Amino acid sequence: MSRAAEKAVFVHLEGAARGAPPAGHIALVPGADAPLLALQLPPGLQGVAREQVAWRQLQDQLGLTPQQAEMRPYIGINKAAGWTRGVVAAADQMRRWRQMLDPGCRALLPDYLALPAAEDLWVLSWRGDTLQVRLGLADGFSAEVDLALLMLSQRLVQADQAPPKAVLLLEGPLPELDPVLAEHEIALVHKVSALKELDIAAPVVLGHGELAVDLRIDARAARRQLRRQLLPWAAALLAGSVMLGLWAVGEGLKTRQLQRDRAALQGNVERLVRDLFVPSGPLLDVRLQVSRALAARQAEVTAGAGRVSPLLLIGQVADVMVGLGVQPEVLEYRQIEGLLLELRLVDFAALDQLIMALDRAGILAEQRAARVVEDGPGGVRAALHLTVKQGEVGQ
Repeated sequence: MSRAAEKAVFVHLEGAARGAPPAGHIALVPGADAPLLALQLPPGLQGVAREQVAWRQLQDQLGLTPQQAEMRPYIGINKAAGWTRGVVAAADQMRRWRQMLDPGCRALLPDYLALPAAEDLWVLSWRGDTLQVRLGLADGFSAEVDLALLMLSQRLVQADQAPPKAVLLLEGPLPELDPVLAEHEIALVHKVSALKELDIAAPVVLGHGELAVDLRIDARAARRQLRRQLLPWAAALLAGSVMLGLWAVGEGLKTRQLQRDRAALQGNVERLVRDLFVPSGPLLDVRLQVSRALAARQAEVTAGAGRVSPLLLIGQVADVMVGLGVQPEVLEYRQIEGLLLELRLVDFAALDQLIMALDRAGILAEQRAARVVEDGPGGVRAALHLTVKQGEVGQ
């Protein structure tokens, strides 16, 4: 046996008189009264929807309703969303079992789920005149010996069910089982140690999700209790939903009004731009087009006042200096004073030549300072104030 089997303490509820079981025990009920039924469930269904489809199948096939019986999904080693088997028991029987539970009970299970289980292995165990059977990891049942042998024989001839590599009989002998297994050449062993030679893993007790089938919990009662707890909040939730709806409608009205105001403002802006700045052509970038129109008008105003654009003046001065091969040290435009030029020349004759060249270009050069410098290559350092001659503006 596995270590899990050594730790688990099982107590049969329907057994003879017994003392108080230890804390942490697992109560077992007859598997014949709580069978594990196979269900055809689509893989995409999950949660409550999957249980509802399972109940429709039970009602169609067996005539069972949620008022007559209870069902527990057997998840096994698969994910919770993919279960295809469920433990089903009568509702009144379930209530009776729960009333029989002792304090400290860890779980309530059908007796066949207490058997050890392994892949490719069937495990059989006696109890009175009933045979408990575990078929691999995901199936099992309990029945009287004759009925159990018939069910095993039918299982072996089903084409969609793979036969086991071996059968482990925990209690024996069972002579009626030998011809059934011999017909299908299946080995019968009585000890776990013999499974190693057959390349079968040692079976494990409660190691494949069996405790998730705990029958102590009444899922329907839990849902009813939850509904009772949520009922006082229903009116508040309804009122909150109404208020939320009214707020959403108000916000929607405000949003639409803002959109209308924005459209009206944009239309006014476009009309002003057409009337004052861009009378024709598409309006692609209103800010850029208005800036260009303002710059053009400022240039016109400047020219009309007898001034020339600073950039135009600098360009004209640069053309003159390039022609003479002169490089400025400082070329600065001030809002009040205008354009100031500081530079170093070879001598005063070169300075006179520069002033004359500027004059021919229509630029008046007022000499602010001129002195001889002896440091470095020497020469003359001069400072000039440059303006456009009045007669040249607008030409």
